Amino acid sequence: MPDIKLLDCTLRDGGYVNSWNWGFAAAKDIIASLTRAGTDIVEVGFLRNVDGYNPDVTVCNTIEELNRLLPAHTGSTMYSGMAMRSNYDIAKLSPYEGHGIEMLRITAHDYDIREGMDFAREVKARGYKLSINPINIMGYADKDLLWILDQVNEIHPYQFSIVDTFGSMRRRDLERIVSLVDHNLAPDIRVGLHLHENMALSFCLAQEFLDNLEKIAERSSRFELPVGAVGRWGSDRIDENGIRQEELELEYRLIDATAYLGCDVYITGCNYVESLSYYENCTHAIAYFEKLIAYGKEKGVKIATYNCRWNNFVCDPTAFRVIHGYLKDLYIKYDPSHCIYDGGDYLKEARDWGKRFAHVHLKGSLLIGGERYDDPPAGLDQTNWGAFLAILCAQGYEGRLSIEPHSANWQGELGEKGLDYTIRYFRALEL
Repeated sequence: MPDIKLLDCTLRDGGYVNSWNWGFAAAKDIIASLTRAGTDIVEVGFLRNVDGYNPDVTVCNTIEELNRLLPAHTGSTMYSGMAMRSNYDIAKLSPYEGHGIEMLRITAHDYDIREGMDFAREVKARGYKLSINPINIMGYADKDLLWILDQVNEIHPYQFSIVDTFGSMRRRDLERIVSLVDHNLAPDIRVGLHLHENMALSFCLAQEFLDNLEKIAERSSRFELPVGAVGRWGSDRIDENGIRQEELELEYRLIDATAYLGCDVYITGCNYVESLSYYENCTHAIAYFEKLIAYGKEKGVKIATYNCRWNNFVCDPTAFRVIHGYLKDLYIKYDPSHCIYDGGDYLKEARDWGKRFAHVHLKGSLLIGGERYDDPPAGLDQTNWGAFLAILCAQGYEGRLSIEPHSANWQGELGEKGLDYTIRYFRALEL
């Protein structure tokens, strides 16, 4: 049997959803539960250059701060952390003392991979089990991968990982890279595989959608159900160097598909690159959206950004003022629940930006004690839908209202009843 180990990186990779603000007790409980479950490796969080120590956040300056999250009884579980060469001062890393976080996974971009190898040597010299994880392995030519593998063999870490950062890897790509690793990596160095299934699935679904356009158009016509909007969520549109061309080309194809289906709204977003300033992120996002807007105009399709926070920073008044304020033909797909759960004022946002709304979602939200409890059917939640619709009317909104069932509790027959209730509720609000 091959020696296969599972690494759980919820507290580290999952932090892109909540800015790593899990809460100290919750983070400790997650780690303890994973430990009791016998998880082979649990990644506790990031080592980064940050201002001070916040016990509720799994991004820390020192290994000692991350170690405070570990349970007293560790069982057979190994604990790891991650550090990126470009945003962590290696001088802050104390030597491994035989307990606590045992493995450090280090990352570096293609433009600083050589410095990343020196960073890796420093980590290993401090006694930690070392895992080398080049960011976006798909971005390297074979000759560059061979150079990396030579360096890895020289450093001789505990592990080398194949990382599909942007979820763009296909089977033949994986077979090619695994073959290179298999034939060139020292046999006693472990091989890790870190895929981003949310992105890969999104990419595959986008391809499937494009492959089935004629069928979708035929069904839309036969059942008299026009397509209200087409969108792509979650993917990385930009990186440190600017626009990711592969993603741009895919979105061009999706805009073509939007026009083919007789739809006039395409929804997108933009990720935030942590190593860049807010200004730089906005600059890259504007450049990306400008290309989509120009392409969409040729097809009769409006471009709108979603206000969901999932891998998207163009979702709040600050970003709206900077990016939409500059791009007069960039619109917004608006869902009040995202603003509510982020502690914002959805009525104020509708008042200030309603004239730019191109598509609106009707999704319920319910907070108890300031925490998200459930997404019940719209109309059975806390949103002031009457006031929200009144603002939309005042802003001259004539777009669609799209019901979005989103509750884990309202499922099956109960979910159908909830959907029927929402339909009746909003019909009663129609003028």
